[in-house]
Amino acid sequence: MPAAVKAAMAAHPDRVALVDDLGGMTYRQLGTRTTRRGTPS
Repeated sequence: MPAAVKAAMAAHPDRVALVDDLGGMTYRQLGTRTTRRGTPS
């Protein structure tokens, strides 16, 4: 697992870090998706 993913998971333990098919990091929490910058997608 990339260090960036580990850091993101540590920073947001209530969220599940997902890596989409394009290799971009997204977060999903209660069905809400945001980009790595935290803006809604």
